[in-house]
Amino acid sequence: MKTIGANLQSHLEQTTTTLSMCWKLTATDGTVKAFTSHTQDISFESVTYSAALGYTPSAVTTNISLAVSNMEVEGILSLSGFDYDDVLYGKWNNAEVKVFLVNWGDTSQGEVKLRKGWIGEIELGEHGFTGEIRGLTQAISQNIVGLYGPGCPADLGDDRCKVRLDPPVWEASTPYAERSSFAAETGSVVKPTVENARHFKCTTAGTSGASEPTWNTTIDGTTVDGTATWTTIQALTVSGTITSATNDRVFFDTSRLEADGFFDQGKITFTSGLNIGRSMEVKSYLNTGGQIDLVIPMVEAVQVGDAYTLHAGCSKDFQTACKTKFDNTINFRAFPHVPQTGTHSIVNT
Repeated sequence: MKTIGANLQSHLEQTTTTLSMCWKLTATDGTVKAFTSHTQDISFESVTYSAALGYTPSAVTTNISLAVSNMEVEGILSLSGFDYDDVLYGKWNNAEVKVFLVNWGDTSQGEVKLRKGWIGEIELGEHGFTGEIRGLTQAISQNIVGLYGPGCPADLGDDRCKVRLDPPVWEASTPYAERSSFAAETGSVVKPTVENARHFKCTTAGTSGASEPTWNTTIDGTTVDGTATWTTIQALTVSGTITSATNDRVFFDTSRLEADGFFDQGKITFTSGLNIGRSMEVKSYLNTGGQIDLVIPMVEAVQVGDAYTLHAGCSKDFQTACKTKFDNTINFRAFPHVPQTGTHSIVNT
């Protein structure tokens, strides 16, 4: 049941009303955009609702079941105030949405709440967008427990995975702890002060020397540093510069030396150029020519000289990824021995 103030209720009972619909969107980073169907801007509870001409909401429907009550809004990017890149790169995904009616003639009368929920799927066209608004019952339909499966549900480097994608820089005269096998969060891992495509895990606890050692860059090689010893591992986060580009999805860095597939399902983030600050998932990586192929193209042109950071990808499997590539089997979050589709077992009696 909706609670409406007495003055607004009285206005609703009139033959002629001065009502307008208002939308308030709050992105996960706190950015707020607010719109109204009125012909002029409206100020309500310290928020200005713009009289945007570039969007059209669908009808609001509600049912008494637990089915998700959805509605849609269509908009023209250039008129609605939304930036194309922000929409494309997911800034407004899962944004909170509040939809309500106010009396634009007297906003002090309060509001009629129509819908509260979150932005769901967004379909983006050349000049416009269609956004789905999912009601509060959407949360009930979400999985709240883990599912059994052979593929790890953790994201590489998150709190469940614990792999250190970008460890701290080595420091002089600092005590370091031994990193245990198969447990990425234990002990110490560092990167050199000058990037060399290698990270170093502490395999003998001790205190580092007064000056940075000459690192042994051979994988599995060791470096003695004061009373500590480091073992060389492949750097999981690297930086580089684009040397050529076929298009905005396929480009090259000929300085890359990592093996084929090392960055598959990883992420690239541009640190200069037209795409600065933008990230995209890597579809595939080839050592030959340092070819980087993205899942979808970058919005802006990728150009020679653009700088980037790139982190390794994870295939989510137990043997080749968690055990061999990341030495992190203790933190594997899946069930590799669960029977998969099309398999069966035979029991002799």
